[in-house]
Amino acid sequence: MKPKAKRSATAYAEEGLSLKLRERAKRTAVVMMPLVKPDRANQSWSIDFVSERLTSGRRFRILTIVDNYSHECPWLEVDTSMTGYG
Repeated sequence: MKPKAKRSATAYAEEGLSLKLRERAKRTAVVMMPLVKPDRANQSWSIDFVSERLTSGRRFRILTIVDNYSHECPWLEVDTSMTGYG
């Protein structure tokens, strides 16, 4: 089976139509820097949202905050209507 773009080009060619192909945007190279490991507590934190469903089908979200040095989780915020912004 032919790829979708090739099938479109073939159909256009059979009908005598011209097909304008768009060029892909070039991506800039990104230099990856290694993450610096914290050397004491309270120096670096990570946050994440976890989403689950209750047996009733209602969704709830948990905001977790973790200290990257001690791997302790000092705060969990649970709510059914928590947004991921402001």
